[in-house]
Amino acid sequence: MVDASLKDFNEIHALYDRCFPDDERIPFNHLVDTISIDRPFYAVYDDEQLVGLVSIFLIDDLVYLSYLAVEERFRNKGIGSAIVNMVARDYPDTCIYIDIEMLDEKAENAIERTRRRDFYIRLGFVETGIFYRFYDVDYEILSIHGIVKKEDLQRLLQKHWGHYASMARYF
Repeated sequence: MVDASLKDFNEIHALYDRCFPDDERIPFNHLVDTISIDRPFYAVYDDEQLVGLVSIFLIDDLVYLSYLAVEERFRNKGIGSAIVNMVARDYPDTCIYIDIEMLDEKAENAIERTRRRDFYIRLGFVETGIFYRFYDVDYEILSIHGIVKKEDLQRLLQKHWGHYASMARYF
């Protein structure tokens, strides 16, 4: 688990900041301060080399893969797939979901959005038909090991986000 005593703590923080836009990330210190059994946050290593990170939120029978990042120089080497497969293996009977930016061919990062979605689909994630807006960002929900329902999503968001969960607008 990530904590301030890790020798790579500053690198983990920098990776997190590089990989997620300001409007899509929890303040790093808050993410670290709220680590618990139902909010694990892991640094991922290949031997001694930091290669990525993953943060998940848990509730009952649902896992939210909230942040997954791989250092740019290690991308396209199967590390992201290995991280997702590790989470899927650790929670084999649990519906796992992710939210990704909705596809939008006019978006500045349209190609990145398509690649990200294709990556998860290749790993077995499926469309859920759930879309929502949170802090001016439109997301699509994909899941594996079952289809997440809007009510379950809201229940998890409520547990981990409290009153902020009410800001999600579904469409």
